[in-house]
Amino acid sequence: MAKAPWLEWTDADLSRLRQLIGERKDYSDIAKAMGRTPAAVAKKSQELGLRKPHPNKMPWADAENRAASTLDWSTFRRIYPDRSWNAYHSKRSRIDVGGLELVDYERLVEEINGDAVICACVHVPQTDQQMWARALAIGDRDKVENLIIAGDIVTADMFSKWNQKEEWSFGKELESLRLHLVAALGVFQFIYILPGNHVQNRIVRVTNGHVRLKHLIDMAGLLDAERERVFTTDLDFVTLQSGDEKFLVGHASNYSRIDGRVSLNYAEKEEAHVITGNGHRFGQQVSKSGRWFAWDIGTMADPRFMGYAQRALTSFPKMLQSFVAVRDGVVAVYGAGPPITDWSRELGYGPGGTTAARSRRRLAPVVAAPALYNDRLGADSERVRERTA
Repeated sequence: MAKAPWLEWTDADLSRLRQLIGERKDYSDIAKAMGRTPAAVAKKSQELGLRKPHPNKMPWADAENRAASTLDWSTFRRIYPDRSWNAYHSKRSRIDVGGLELVDYERLVEEINGDAVICACVHVPQTDQQMWARALAIGDRDKVENLIIAGDIVTADMFSKWNQKEEWSFGKELESLRLHLVAALGVFQFIYILPGNHVQNRIVRVTNGHVRLKHLIDMAGLLDAERERVFTTDLDFVTLQSGDEKFLVGHASNYSRIDGRVSLNYAEKEEAHVITGNGHRFGQQVSKSGRWFAWDIGTMADPRFMGYAQRALTSFPKMLQSFVAVRDGVVAVYGAGPPITDWSRELGYGPGGTTAARSRRRLAPVVAAPALYNDRLGADSERVRERTA
């Protein structure tokens, strides 16, 4: 079947494409200028050998070196749009001490400005697809710019010494990760991801540090225009400035059976509001001074598919699913259902609900992910579709 005339690349189109690539425009900007999709622009650019050199491999000018040590990322990005976040932070965090380049870890802390949806322990591919769709729907409804994943975006069970049965391959886990990220990029402008213990204690440890979180995201196979909007850090916390309030968002390295206690300890120590994942429970506490608030934000995974949680009887508390949204300095908590959240009211689920229709569209690309690795989860995806129809 012949292509529609508007899909064909004319000589004028190719000339225009070469010009824009030469001006180092992003694929997304080129797509807007040419009335095409970023995927189409990326594919044609690669066919013609016009793919841009990676910003990390470009030589640094003295002015850029000075700027990287003094400017925050958003300002630096406006002045030097071709530089990637990883390249900027690599330069910014290194200082010369007696002829040696040492890492100043305080400079590695990513500073995020604006509102954000925050979740943790997504555990792709064991993600609860309904909770994931709800997080995307909240971001879509409220036009939230940022998604922060506070650790453990994947399970990486095949790298764990505790794994007793490999239920899917690493390749299928990467493909499931790609689908989840693509769905989220359809809602959020930027995604920030922290490593968490599943990445640090499994992938990074097994590979002796040769494969880190940024490499994992690279291997997921996002298009260049998509990859440029996903930021990673080797630290397990970032800062978020929303409205007049500042938050530390992190993946907890400590544990308590009292929900919210760990994040409260962090809040009192750091004198800041704190939002953490890793406890797989929801909890909210406030400091004795009444100034600092702390939240544990639960998990986005479906415990039914987590082997270590189901293979034996334990006295550990039951896992709880939840996430938060921070808008203009105010934190809203969303749970799996009442009494925390009434989703029929929150998203307008029901006959003819416009938000429900948007949520179903957001869910569609994600529910395909489980079928990639497990027929059992593929069948569960059908049940998710029925529950949200």
